[in-house]
Formats: sequence, C-alpha cells, structure tokens
Amino acid sequence: MAIPWAATGFVGAATKTDLFLTTLALAAALLLAAVIIKLVDRWRKRQSDDDVVSSEDQLAHFQQLHWRGELSKEEFERIQSLLGERMRQEQAQANPAAPPPSEGPPRPPDPPETGIRPQPPG
Repeated sequence: MAIPWAATGFVGAATKTDLFLTTLALAAALLLAAVIIKLVDRWRKRQSDDDVVSSEDQLAHFQQLHWRGELSKEEFERIQSLLGERMRQEQAQANPAAPPPSEGPPRPPDPPETGIRPQPPG
C-alpha cells in the first residue's frame, strides 16, 4: 500500500522544511558561539588591563618590604632608581612637552613677496 502523501509531494516538502529548520538552527548556533567568543575575549582583555600595576604602587610595595627588613638599603635604592626612571618616562609620555613660550606679543605674518608695498597714510 502506498503512503497517501507520498503521491502528492508532501514528503519532499517535509524534507525541505526539515532542511530549512536544520540550517536555521545551525546558523543560530554559530551566531551564538560567535557572540560568546566575543564576550569572553572582551572579558579576558579587561582582566589583563586590571592586572597592570603602576610604578607608584610597585615602589610603595618595595618600600614596605624595606621597612619590614626584607630588602636591604642598597636593594631598595637600586629598585627606587629603576622605578623612578620608569615613572619619569610615564609622565613624559602622559604630558608631552609644550612648545616654549614666545617672547613678547605675536607678530603678524609677513606680507607675500609680490613687489607691491602698501603706501603710508597721508
């Protein structure tokens, strides 16, 4: 006995619908995976930015170690000079040098060299 919907073409339609739904589910799963990967990547980068310790914090930590006697005076002075140089470099990068102030009021620009000179009034 033949299946009644097979003769009318419903089997092909059901297969196309199943294929469409399967493809749609796969595309949704890939999109969801991409969003999850992007969020995890953003979280990971934010975590690595928070782990950076400033030179001032490092110097304070080593100063506490020196006060507790865990660092000798020579060790602390060497670390202090290294971190002091790093802090000066960070400040120079954060605050670029401004151009030196000019002497007196600003001068007007020179006239173009056309050979024509303005006549004095009167």
